[in-house]
Amino acid sequence: MQSERKKIEKLTAVLHSVENHPSNRHIYYAEDREEARELQSQASESRVTPPSGDIPDLIKRKTVASYRELEARKSRVNKLKKLYMEMSLKKELQVRVIF
Repeated sequence: MQSERKKIEKLTAVLHSVENHPSNRHIYYAEDREEARELQSQASESRVTPPSGDIPDLIKRKTVASYRELEARKSRVNKLKKLYMEMSLKKELQVRVIF
């Protein structure tokens, strides 16, 4: 169950980084507020976000498949937790009956 949780964490992190915008940021330093506003306006004008329609179909299919795998793994972990709890409850009840 522990290895399944780690796989879920890795897959979640990968999918999270795929869905978000690129994390490359530039830090600009300004002398005063006016220069800061000017830098912000220049940065917002030059920022180009790629439309989601430009993503190739292969990548879209792989992303969808990865989300399906993630959901399957999550449900598997939940089933394993439930099974483990039932088994530990049965074991505890058996121990109490013996004593």
